[in-house]
Amino acid sequence: MSIEHRLVGHISVHPIGLMEAEEDEWLMMHIGLAQLLFFFFPAASDVGSPLIMYDFHPDMMPDIMDALNPGIKLSDGIAGYQKKMLKFDRRKLLPLSTRLMIFEYYHACVQRHLYFKQLVQSAHDYQTATLASATVFLPFRRSETSGPASAPSVSKKTFIFVSKNPAFTLRLESLCATFPSAKVVCLLRDPVQSVPSMVSYISMVWHAFSSPTMLYPEARRLLGFCEAHYLYPLMHLHTSVRQKSSFAFVSYHRLIRDLALVVNRDLLPRLFADWKENSSTTQYLLREQDKTARFSSSHDYNFASCCQGLSVAELQRTLHAVYRVHHGDFPSQPMQ
Repeated sequence: MSIEHRLVGHISVHPIGLMEAEEDEWLMMHIGLAQLLFFFFPAASDVGSPLIMYDFHPDMMPDIMDALNPGIKLSDGIAGYQKKMLKFDRRKLLPLSTRLMIFEYYHACVQRHLYFKQLVQSAHDYQTATLASATVFLPFRRSETSGPASAPSVSKKTFIFVSKNPAFTLRLESLCATFPSAKVVCLLRDPVQSVPSMVSYISMVWHAFSSPTMLYPEARRLLGFCEAHYLYPLMHLHTSVRQKSSFAFVSYHRLIRDLALVVNRDLLPRLFADWKENSSTTQYLLREQDKTARFSSSHDYNFASCCQGLSVAELQRTLHAVYRVHHGDFPSQPMQ
């Protein structure tokens, strides 16, 4: 039995492997600062630690809730709940200089990745242009003095680095400061579905790497962790001076139903003013849309068990600001 199968073979929520492509957050593991390290060390984990909450702190919530819900008094909901359940201590908030220093490391990782990607692409373009069959690639155009074997010029292509990083949701301030020209897309799934799913998934991983006595350990604190992921992007967008064309929310439910339409007609035109729909991109999106339609998840969970007694109505009430701003994006809506 392979090491990979012994370690992660029993985790079936989505394909996991030592050589599988994963999110960039794992790069932080090399400097011991990966949020996802709490997957492996649940007993020593603190989902309310400054490293995990990063740019977010519950003291921000009254202001943003008042801005999103003018005239509505903030209950003990999200702000009080975050402080109590996450055991948040503002004195431990990472200084901005420290947060940016950590992202400088990530920036360097991305630079190296893009350099290597460009190197490989240049080699491919060179070989294609010269119709060469040699196994040695020269990722540049030969000089005019190199003789008759000189390659024709190769037109440069513009590539956009795309990175899926859910763990960066609570790091938007640092992310945008490090990559000022970045476009941020925040995927929105109905909290009634996503919150228990996340609690179940994290609990499943904890059971894979340790032996908790409870089926859903730290469930209540994980609820606060999930809630922060919904409210912080709203707060960041509200307080950010960045143009709205660099930040977009996309409904998960619309995306899985009409992937090609949402991406081609809504998302990309909003983020890129010069975007023009093309057949190759559309065909690719339609193929992915077909895969999504045929996909059946093996992740099974129960809302009541995962949320430890919290009702659907209570969760919706706590996240009323999210439902208010994204009215129509979720299948369920809180009672008025």
